[in-house]
Amino acid sequence: MTWTLWLVAAAALLLLEVFTPGFLLACLAVGAAGAAAGAALGWPLEAQLALFSVFSGLSLWLLRPVLRTWFAATGAKTNQDALIGAVGRVESDVAQGQRGYVKVDGDSWGFEADRDYAAETKVRITHREGNAVTVVRAD
Repeated sequence: MTWTLWLVAAAALLLLEVFTPGFLLACLAVGAAGAAAGAALGWPLEAQLALFSVFSGLSLWLLRPVLRTWFAATGAKTNQDALIGAVGRVESDVAQGQRGYVKVDGDSWGFEADRDYAAETKVRITHREGNAVTVVRAD
């Protein structure tokens, strides 16, 4: 039963990694997966915590630098960087000064309209702050 809690923790950490930079939470997810293996083998909680610490530490020491180097070398964009420059469509008519929503890759992002936008207008994301974006027409 404990192994499922460790796997849920690993999945949650991986999900949260999407919203944070630096691959720290992904390394902790590796630790949780290691602890899940120990729990599945019936090892006591102390051993599971030791596995979590060892796997997390090793992944921070070995995996994190490799991932950071690879993403930097390939130019792969993560988190906020992937959103900047993306093109989406305004979901409904928005008047200047009002809050509207733009759909990008299946996600809706709020924005304050600097002008009137008709529904389905293509816009490009230029900035993100929290869960709000700044857009310009993509013409």
